Amino acid sequence: MRDAQQLQFSRAGIRWQHKKQTLQNMLYGIKLYSIARTSHCFLTCSATSDMLPSTLLIFDLDGTRFGLDATLVRESVWLPELTPVEEAPPHIAGIFSLRGQIVPVTDLHLRFGHPARPYCISDQIVVLELDQLLIGLIVSEVREVIEVSLDAIKPPPKFDGEAHAHLVEGEVRVGDDIVTLLDVR
Repeated sequence: MRDAQQLQFSRAGIRWQHKKQTLQNMLYGIKLYSIARTSHCFLTCSATSDMLPSTLLIFDLDGTRFGLDATLVRESVWLPELTPVEEAPPHIAGIFSLRGQIVPVTDLHLRFGHPARPYCISDQIVVLELDQLLIGLIVSEVREVIEVSLDAIKPPPKFDGEAHAHLVEGEVRVGDDIVTLLDVR
């Protein structure tokens, strides 16, 4: 009888480990969303100051490092097959369905005026939620979520008195890298 109980507890332990691993995988999938929402509440509920942290999602696009406000990020998914959209702007790569919602996808490479490039199997889409609308950005790799103080964010450089296109919000140094911050609003 004792061996049967131990076997039963052992099987229960395995089931628990499996459930625990499944839960951890699910939580990992929404980690960025949770961090972003918590930080958003902190930033909007507190008094503004240059010392408050800003939560950024850092990603790569063809070897260049970019960042954006992590409070806008809903999730990141591997690049699915995209359906082309007629009469869309040239930088819209297509649309896809994310759990029943249609998501338009922007190719930042094209948005910045670079020539088209073939997509890789390792490319990802960062899904943003803007005013309850979803939009995707094709990126090469999602790197990390970090916090930086607002005073560390510098305005974009100006060339001949003109600032970058309105999509570039600023620059910030992260370790040895300079990260270009995007204003996706």
